[in-house]
Amino acid sequence: MVNLIKEAGRVTGALVKDLVKDEYYQIKAKKGVILTTGGYSANVELLKEWNPLSLKKNVYNDSPRSNGAGITSALNVGAIRDEEPAETIFDRGLVPVGKKTEDMYYQTATYDHWLWIGSYPFLKVNLLGERFANESVPYQFIVNAAAKEPGYLYAMIWDDDYAETLEKVHILGCARYGFPGYMKNKEAFIADTEQHIKDGLVVKADSLEELAKKLNLPADKLKEAVANNNQAVIDHQDKEFGKEAYRITPIKKKPYYGCILVGRILCTFDGLRINTKMEVLDEKHDPIPGLYAAGNDAGGFFWGSYNDRVPGLAASHAHTFGRLAGQAAAGLALTEADQTISFAEKEVDAASSASHI
Repeated sequence: MVNLIKEAGRVTGALVKDLVKDEYYQIKAKKGVILTTGGYSANVELLKEWNPLSLKKNVYNDSPRSNGAGITSALNVGAIRDEEPAETIFDRGLVPVGKKTEDMYYQTATYDHWLWIGSYPFLKVNLLGERFANESVPYQFIVNAAAKEPGYLYAMIWDDDYAETLEKVHILGCARYGFPGYMKNKEAFIADTEQHIKDGLVVKADSLEELAKKLNLPADKLKEAVANNNQAVIDHQDKEFGKEAYRITPIKKKPYYGCILVGRILCTFDGLRINTKMEVLDEKHDPIPGLYAAGNDAGGFFWGSYNDRVPGLAASHAHTFGRLAGQAAAGLALTEADQTISFAEKEVDAASSASHI
């Protein structure tokens, strides 16, 4: 995506670039252009302007192609966008001990340095060694809480019995125990953790004092946090932050494990303002003829944080709104009278012409 073409007040096509051939093409659209190019998480300059806190909460971007081209192209033809940032953040970004968030923003398509158990409700403390939040929350919420702590980073602490507790704590979404193709059993989780021990991003020790030293944490504060955690197991109650009793796990069996974590942004959600026909709106909130948006290019659906209590919400939003945008652009929006007619039964003229520049 390079730019939209607007003629006589209507979007009539787009200028695009073939990155492999290094060639530009102009595409003419008979009925409309639907923007589904993704958000802007790979565009550091846009993040600085629209969502500067994300550069402090995240050190990884897992969508390196989301450069914001669809959104900025629409703005260039008079569109408006959400003013409140919204994003999906995974709490699985491993950070080398001593590294600062401002020193890293790593673009990766292969989920490098991704710790699967980072989303599990093990004890988490700030860089002062103090527990700061309920660990039994959707992925992004712990990262939001850490953004109010020193350095925006936090440490996770667990013991050698961790693999026996993974299934019991019943995590949802893509971090869940038994996730197809990835974490199908406890051996897979162990192998993932051991990999990060080898690369030095997860450390282990035979004492809490040694672990604190390896993580640059105050030993007295860490020991206090662990003692409170173990007492909560005995009391069957988290008196500090209200974590469910079945998700409080003891830290008693050597060796002890620890790592420094921060967020990894998957995508941004604050896209273009649209109406119920997926038409992109201008400053007067009137639709721009010929321009539609769906997926992460379309705003107004999420606010602030993605809630993984509803796994798959972003994907289903993209699928549904994309289909509605396609129907609207093709002039096939169903009425109440003909909802029994399938989309496949409608005649679709998807013809478009492309001219090489």
